[in-house]
Amino acid sequence: MNNFLVRWRAANRSPRFDNSTGQQNKRWSLKNLRGVSALVALALVVGSGLAVVSVSSAAEAHTPSIEVSCEGVTVTGRYYEASGSGEGQQNLIKFQLEGGEEQVIPFSKNGSHYFAFPNSTEAHTFTASVTAWNNPTHSSWNRTWTKTSTPCATPVITDVTATSCEVPGGSTDVSATFKGLVADRKYELTLEGGGMAPQTVIYTPKQSTGSYTWSDLAAGSTYKVTITDTTNRDLSACKSVITIACPDVVGIAILANECTVPGEGASIKVKVSDLAVGRTYRIDIVNASSNAVVDSHTFTANSATGTYNSPATPSATYYATVVDTSQPSIEPLKSSTHTFLPCPGVIPEPVLMATQCDAVSSDAEGEITVAIEGLVPGRTYNIVVIGADKKPVLSENNYLATADRFDANLTGMAPGKYTATVADASQPEYANSTSVVLIPCATSDTTVELTAEQCTAPGEEGSITAVISNYAVGRDYSVALMLDNVVVGEAKKFNSAQGDAQKFTFKGLEVDKNYRVVVTDTKSTPTVTAAADIYLAPCPEQPILMIAQAECNVLGASEVAVSAKELAVGQTYTVSIVDKATGASLDAVAPISFEAELPTHALTFTEVPNGSTYTVSIVNAAKTLSAEGDVTLEECDLPTFPLPPEEPPTEVPPVTTPPTVDLPTLGLPTPELPTLAYTGSSTIAPTLAGLGFLQLGLVLVGFSVARRRSVVRGS
Repeated sequence: MNNFLVRWRAANRSPRFDNSTGQQNKRWSLKNLRGVSALVALALVVGSGLAVVSVSSAAEAHTPSIEVSCEGVTVTGRYYEASGSGEGQQNLIKFQLEGGEEQVIPFSKNGSHYFAFPNSTEAHTFTASVTAWNNPTHSSWNRTWTKTSTPCATPVITDVTATSCEVPGGSTDVSATFKGLVADRKYELTLEGGGMAPQTVIYTPKQSTGSYTWSDLAAGSTYKVTITDTTNRDLSACKSVITIACPDVVGIAILANECTVPGEGASIKVKVSDLAVGRTYRIDIVNASSNAVVDSHTFTANSATGTYNSPATPSATYYATVVDTSQPSIEPLKSSTHTFLPCPGVIPEPVLMATQCDAVSSDAEGEITVAIEGLVPGRTYNIVVIGADKKPVLSENNYLATADRFDANLTGMAPGKYTATVADASQPEYANSTSVVLIPCATSDTTVELTAEQCTAPGEEGSITAVISNYAVGRDYSVALMLDNVVVGEAKKFNSAQGDAQKFTFKGLEVDKNYRVVVTDTKSTPTVTAAADIYLAPCPEQPILMIAQAECNVLGASEVAVSAKELAVGQTYTVSIVDKATGASLDAVAPISFEAELPTHALTFTEVPNGSTYTVSIVNAAKTLSAEGDVTLEECDLPTFPLPPEEPPTEVPPVTTPPTVDLPTLGLPTPELPTLAYTGSSTIAPTLAGLGFLQLGLVLVGFSVARRRSVVRGS
């Protein structure tokens, strides 16, 4: 900054004295610079304020937003450019469920659209977007969301309790507590029991938990509380409670603690009132059937009330008395009589039997038999059968078991799934259920189409694919592969709920066999409804190659003859030849491909250079069948003439010192070979002939020299 000021001052410095007057000139000072800086700062502040206003105004425009609930999605676009009259001049809201069709909603300045989910109890993945027509690439004006919704929560009744009635003629209050609720959603709360008509109220919680109380109810009855989501009535739950009856004798009452676990006992709780502190009392527990006192308790009152617990036997009937021991002649106060329930038992799974249609028919009605065993006589049960439409086709609430078995026969039932549930009315944790499907009648004949994946290499296995169609929707089918009337592996079941063609593949099969695929309807007579046969051909063998040099050619390149057998008819093979040492292919020799029409095939490679070893290979298109072999192409030698046999050496007798004879030195002329010139298409044949004659001449010259030397020695 300092350097900048120095340069600026130097460049803008005025003369110190005026040239015309000689007076000292006024000069800029830092004070003047501060004033300019203040003006610049003020301009920046004003400009930034305008920028803030501009950004604020832009932020209010083009506002996309999305709201997701368990039931649907609301997509909104606010403060967008108004739609134009031209093509594509519309703002768009788009929505698409995963696997569904895209919905496009155009809007002008402001738009909002709600897209409902098909089932609020399931999670849904979707893509939604808002697009501005006047700037579809602006990141803040155009938004795309990909989200997965959370299923609507199923309400849960955590507990149902009832207050104890302590005075004759009193009442009880029933309270239910809930969880898994959705705030501000409306629910129906229904109370049943006590000999009154069902009471239904609308309940709107403010949070995910809540409670509700019904007051002034008749004591001694069983009450059932049901909560139902009014938006989705499939979201429902229920629970029951048994209320204790009010005492019918002033001053004494008994509370029964029923047996809740098989094999355990029960107990009686005696409650007494209006006692005189300091006096002695006796409580007797009496078996009402025999009027025998089975338990007795004497105590001195230290308050106006007291309690006593006594064991009891399930299924027995009891009452209690209290008396002042100092007044034995006074009639004891007697409580009400209570008969204990037998202990609950584990309820076996109900038996549901559906009488299925066993012929091709359009009759849609069927019959279902319900059998429930393991009930405890004397206990109360809730028995219900729900049909395919989720409505009860049988309802036996507070059924008092007089035997250990319950039976019912339901006729005129439509096809679909039926579920039977039985639960102990006072101990609902003892429950069981089962389901059965009433299958519709078959209305058409089943079709079986077979295709085979044949073996393509030695040692492989084959496979068969079966496509099953035209079967009856909802019936029970199985598919089995048979070889020589014996099932191979296990039969397969398939889902017949939709009616779409079903595909089954059987792998790892032996080849060269005839197979049969059988479709069985287990509810029909006869059970085999369709069948088809198919043959798996044997595996092809590996090819065998025979390779030979057709004829050695002295010109440097020969033909290679190749013969292949054990070929798979119909398959395409490729025969190649490469240099064995380098693995390189030959430039002038291309691979040969052919389709085998017979198990054998012969072919020839031409122009293969002599003097090397080559690898010839054959392979099919799938590269599952192959073979290879080597061949060495020899160099072709030129023809040569044989030399004459050597003569045996001549024996020379010893002689006396002979006179010295100077023999002349023979100088053999070196013949110059004439240069042979030929015209025509080839000079090889004349050249070979000349070389042959040259060899013959050299041999003759050799013989002549040998003879001459022999004659000279002899002389």
